[in-house]
Amino acid sequence: MPQSSNAAPQIVLSVDITDLGDEHRRAFSTKVSDLLDDFRNYDDDAAEMEVLGWTPRTLERALDLLEHDGGRVQAEVIRFAIANGGHISRVEVYRIGGYEPDRMLRGFTRPANRVVNRMRTAGEIPAGCADLLQPDYSNGPVAQGFYVPSDLRQLLP
Repeated sequence: MPQSSNAAPQIVLSVDITDLGDEHRRAFSTKVSDLLDDFRNYDDDAAEMEVLGWTPRTLERALDLLEHDGGRVQAEVIRFAIANGGHISRVEVYRIGGYEPDRMLRGFTRPANRVVNRMRTAGEIPAGCADLLQPDYSNGPVAQGFYVPSDLRQLLP
């Protein structure tokens, strides 16, 4: 007597890509793998939560991209600011970055802006989503610190 199995039936998708060159086949394979990972890791609760155009997944992706693209300090600054009400002082930025006191912070937001713009262009986040890092020029032309939308706090664990 055959045993019944409660396992879901295997579904196989077959796509003919023989007409693609090697480079395009690799790119296709990578994109399919990434798409499968997205679906396998899909979390209904996280997917429903969106704040200022950001979800937990897109915010983590932005911070990961920042860390891997030379913006480790900016990623840490964003995390710190989110955890502390949405603002980080210049003193804290210098402490986190290990910067010398004579260093200027001109261009400090560029890595974060590049990542956000890349994600917007790729359609990963809406065009109107909030920027992650804004300078605080409340006392003149020197940044006193940086603002991060404090509402993003609910997206980080």
